[in-house]
Amino acid sequence: MRYKNSNTDKELFKLIAGNNEEAFSECVHLFTPKLYPYIKSIIHADLWAEDLLQDIFIKLWKGREKLAEIDQPAAYLTRMAANLSLDFLKHRSIEVKTQYRIARQAEQHNAPPDGTPYDQQYYENLLKDAQALLTPRQQHIYLLRYEENYSYEQIAEKLAISRNTVRNHLVAAMEVIRNYFRKKMDVMLLFVIAWLI
Repeated sequence: MRYKNSNTDKELFKLIAGNNEEAFSECVHLFTPKLYPYIKSIIHADLWAEDLLQDIFIKLWKGREKLAEIDQPAAYLTRMAANLSLDFLKHRSIEVKTQYRIARQAEQHNAPPDGTPYDQQYYENLLKDAQALLTPRQQHIYLLRYEENYSYEQIAEKLAISRNTVRNHLVAAMEVIRNYFRKKMDVMLLFVIAWLI
């Protein structure tokens, strides 16, 4: 069954509210082509746009009992996409500003150049260490995407897998890398604080 116009969006949401997984799959199929470009236009990052799109549908399913009350599903999903995208940008902005301030403070206090948070080579080594934690499949797909600049479609065709599988591997890989950097940043932050004191 296909839901092709806005008059049936509300019916679709009611079905999802009733735990209808087929209706949920149809919702993902129907709204992904609309939401993905919208999110990408806000955050300008392919991988994170995929990640945020996934978050939207996860939140939608988790809060499905409320969907029967939504009068305009398309507007509801667009608002979710906008809010998550803006929250993402705000969070990224805070991260960048914090890292910049830490680096500047370390530089002003004559912190040693090797192994400090603002050392480019140090970051590159961290990334290599993080990549070593990935599964062989994740490493291969990650390198194709970010070292050889393959598109999702090109990777899917090269490895004979679906685009969704490519996305899932990249999301999992980025989560491993983010967690590794997050742990290392905590250690580096303590180092900088100790150095400044």
